[in-house]
Amino acid sequence: MLENPYVLYSLLGLLFIATIYGYVKLLRIRNSPDGERLLRQRAQGPFVPLSREDIAEDEQRKKK
Repeated sequence: MLENPYVLYSLLGLLFIATIYGYVKLLRIRNSPDGERLLRQRAQGPFVPLSREDIAEDEQRKKK
C-alpha cells in the first residue's frame, strides 16, 4: 500500500490539513469570550470559600 508514493503523499497531505484545521479551531476557541473565561479559570482555579475553621486558623497565624 505505501509502496505507491502518491498514497504516502496523500496521507501526509491529509495529516497536514487536519493539523492546520485543528490549530485554527483551537485559536478560534481561545480568542472567543468563552475561551478567555476558560483560560482565566484555568489560571486562577475554582473559587472555594474558606470554612470557618480555616478562617480561624488564619486569624491565629496573624496574631502570632
